[in-house]
Amino acid sequence: MAKKKIFFSILLITAFIMILFTGRYTMGSIIEEILFSKKEYNKNIEVRNYLISEKILGDILNSGWDKELIQETYEELFQKTSYLVVRVKNKGRLASWGIMRCFVDKIEFKINVNVGPNGIWKTYIISWGKFTEKKGDKYPTIEYVWEKLYAK
Repeated sequence: MAKKKIFFSILLITAFIMILFTGRYTMGSIIEEILFSKKEYNKNIEVRNYLISEKILGDILNSGWDKELIQETYEELFQKTSYLVVRVKNKGRLASWGIMRCFVDKIEFKINVNVGPNGIWKTYIISWGKFTEKKGDKYPTIEYVWEKLYAK
């Protein structure tokens, strides 16, 4: 009984401190943060990012996701409507969700990711617009980090 009181006291103090200093948390998100936050689970998640033209995206949507996407160069994307494709696969045994911070040539945006433990690719498609600056045969730099990652 004493251990339960200590645990709940620590939980309440932690919740109070998080609310007081950040103002970003609700009681539900505090509990989620305490119980399910597992940034180390990222070793079980495979992520692949691509910037592709509307034509390539149309071909993939019509024929299926069976073949591997190939990243196009700036020259191939120049003056074409482009899309960022983020593919996520959970190879672990736990359901996972979180916020992924993506960077395309240092432009940052966030994606709310939710993937089950089934090892199936989940695909997110984001309209990126047109590249109006010629950058030659270089490939766009696409990076990501997990801002928050939960597993259960």
